[in-house]
Formats: sequence, C-alpha cells, structure tokens
Amino acid sequence: MPFQPLSSTDFLSVLNETRSIWSAGLKPDEYCHYNYMQQREPWGRKHQELWGYRSDNGEIAASLKLYRLSLMSRHQTFPCYGVGAIYSMQKYRGQGFGAKIVEAMIEKAQDDKQAAVLLFSDIGTAFYEQFGFYEMGTIEFSLPVEGAGIDAKKLSGAHYKVTPLIEADLELMERHHRRWLAQRPFGVCRSLDYFRYKVHKEDYLNRHSRLPWPKLHTIMVGDGLDLAYVIYEISSENLRVLELVTSQALVENIWRAVFAEAVKHGVKKIKSWESNVLELAPSFSLKSFFASTVYKTDFVPTIYYSQRSWGKVMILPLENEVLPWLRTFPSPILELDHL
Repeated sequence: MPFQPLSSTDFLSVLNETRSIWSAGLKPDEYCHYNYMQQREPWGRKHQELWGYRSDNGEIAASLKLYRLSLMSRHQTFPCYGVGAIYSMQKYRGQGFGAKIVEAMIEKAQDDKQAAVLLFSDIGTAFYEQFGFYEMGTIEFSLPVEGAGIDAKKLSGAHYKVTPLIEADLELMERHHRRWLAQRPFGVCRSLDYFRYKVHKEDYLNRHSRLPWPKLHTIMVGDGLDLAYVIYEISSENLRVLELVTSQALVENIWRAVFAEAVKHGVKKIKSWESNVLELAPSFSLKSFFASTVYKTDFVPTIYYSQRSWGKVMILPLENEVLPWLRTFPSPILELDHL
C-alpha cells in the first residue's frame, strides 16, 4: 500500500525539507532532536505516529503526523484522530499527493472506527472542505488594558499565585481539567502524560529557539478543592491566554487575576481564542462583575472579536453522535490543543 508508517530514514528526509517551514527558530540538529524527542515522550510513543504516501517509484511523496486523541462530550469519550504537519515533498508538488494522503488518512480513520478527525489549518479551509471537514472556530478576541481606565488599586485585592509552568503543578491541573471538561460541550481529554508532552515541547522551544519564544506561566486561584488556572504567555505587548479552566464560582476571580497580571506587566491587550470566554456566555461580557469594581469610570469592558488567519480548527465527523458539535459556538477547542 502507498500509505505507510515512515521509517527513520524517510522521516529524516522529511525533516530536512520541512525545517524551513516549521523549525520555529531551531538550528537543523535542534529541529531534528525536537521532533525525535516528541516520539520518545511517553504520550508520544503511544499516541503519535508518522505516516507517508509513496509515489510509484517508492519514494515518499507526502507525509503527516497522526495523533490518537480522545474527545469527551456529555461524559462519553470518542476516539478521534488529530492530524498535523501535512506536507508534500517539493519534488512531487502539483501531482495531487497532498489530496491522496488526506484521503488515505480518512480511509484509515474509518477503518479504525474513529468518531472524527481534528486538525488545525494554517492554509485556509477550502482544501480540507473538499474532504468533508467543517470549520469549527476561527475567532480571536482581545481585551484592552492600556487606556481602558483600569483601577490597579481595585485589582490589588485579587488573591492568586503566578509561577512558570512546571511539572510539579501538572497533576493538580490535570485533575481540575478533567472535572472542568465534563461541563464543556466537548473537548480534548488530557492525561498527565499529555500535559508533560505539551509542556516539554514548549520548554524546548523557549530554551533553544532563536526567535523570541515566550515561556509559559500559570495563574492559579482557589485551593485544591475548587481551583481555577490560566496558562499564558507574554510576548511583545500582549498577554496571551492559551488555556483558562475554571468553575463558574471562580470566573470573576480568575479574570481579575488575569487583568492584574496584565496591568503589572504593562501590556496593551489580553488576547486569546474564543474558547476561553465560554464561561461568559450568553452575553460574553465582563460587565456584570467588572464595570463597577475594576474601572475608574463607567467604561464597559468590551470584548473585541476578529477572524484569525492561522490555526483554523476543523473537524470531519465520522459518526452521527459527533454532528451536534458542528453547531457549538464558541468553539471549545483550546489553543493548547494545537497539534
């Protein structure tokens, strides 16, 4: 069959070509180590596979990374494929191998009884829509900090803890993520190994990338029984929220903490994906608990939305039980789920 797992030699040839696109500021040897490191991680060994599509002469013409995920909805788990790093080798561009490898992957997903296929597209949606993928979320929001009339003294009463994202906190975060996920429309299940896999990837890029790759930090509010946390990074003039996990009782407290950190670091905006304001539904406004207590005037904190051109969440339903997910807004898929 032309669609097969990649050998180490084949994978190395793919890495040599893709470095100019996905190296993230790493040197050639670091980029190779970064990818092989992911395969050696406990979660990577069980859940990440490298597949290629061979031409008639046996050479690798296209490749992709295949992730075995579990998505939860209404306390039921669904096996799903996650797909990333879809690439056609330069020698075989324009010969349809990009489409062939996607079609072969979908056929494999159907044979493996997967409920859906999830991917994040950086090339728009048209290419994947032809295979039955639906766009789930492309919205980014921002909240003004600079010039918004925030009274820093009123934020000083927010009690929270800020630390770099370290392994010592992951077990606690995984436990609360599991409880929080049960209340969401659907979302990617996280094991402790999954958290470690993601954290080790980000840490490697922070230490080795020649780009200004920001270090991940966490904000925690509450205690062991009722806890809210935020995973964020600060780059340029923005504080970017990658993940916000909270109970309804702690929504105000965790957002106060986020604003307090933003003011502390002098950023201009808080930015994130739409998934992190799901707890603010149905009005998607901070006015109910911020307008009179955080701002110096009668300013109403407006959430500004815009379409993002990267990381478009797309899903291909393969079972009827998954179809209601297509009507979910805002999309509950988080930026930290990006494959």
